[in-house]
Amino acid sequence: MQKMKPLERILSLFVTPAQLMKNIKAHPSSLVPFLVCAAIGLASVQLAIKYSEIQTRRLSYASIERYGVDVFNLIAVDDEDDEAPQQISLITRAATVGGAAVSYPVAAFLSAAGLYVLTKIARGKELRFGQYFSMYMHLMIIIAAGDAAAAALGVALDTSLNAASLAAVFMPLGGNSSTAYNILSSVTVFNVWITILSIIGIKIINDFSRLKSIIVGAFAFAFSVAVSAVSLGMSFIMFDILDRFRFF
Repeated sequence: MQKMKPLERILSLFVTPAQLMKNIKAHPSSLVPFLVCAAIGLASVQLAIKYSEIQTRRLSYASIERYGVDVFNLIAVDDEDDEAPQQISLITRAATVGGAAVSYPVAAFLSAAGLYVLTKIARGKELRFGQYFSMYMHLMIIIAAGDAAAAALGVALDTSLNAASLAAVFMPLGGNSSTAYNILSSVTVFNVWITILSIIGIKIINDFSRLKSIIVGAFAFAFSVAVSAVSLGMSFIMFDILDRFRFF
């Protein structure tokens, strides 16, 4: 099997994912999807910054309602001081740009490591970590596009709600202080999509049966949703502990 050309790899992700997975098994490569993810991330930096500001503002409102104090903005900034806002803005931009460059390969690495362990437990044979990393790096293209779309909708509608998540359907008025909201926010059209594609990849790379591939893929999906939900609610979990000891 010949190695797919860059454009062919990107198109096959959406048109013929099974062919892409077969090619990844024979020729694991990650440079092209990494460059695509970085390009999408950098192109949507301004949207990401504005969306992050909206999310922080919503978190501040929720913390005032829950604790009676804005725990996300405890350090007041003097409006007459021009340097402080500029420094904060530069730090935010630098962090956003850096995140756009490294967040997707880091996510691909962690996902690949987790799936590698799962398939080893499921007695997968002759698999290489590089195959899983290449698979997830390609799938991160969908996640990057989804993140950009969510940020664009969030900025347009002035909301921190992810319009592609189950939270938009079942708990549109919820917040990150709610466990149910965090779980629903962690289930999006895009991560369901890449789970389906990862199941195809698991089957092809490991020569698993369809049922075995679905079980491994479903377990990986459930674990990723749990991790995402905990990370979304971690701030409030910590602040609840502090509030219990009357730090606020």
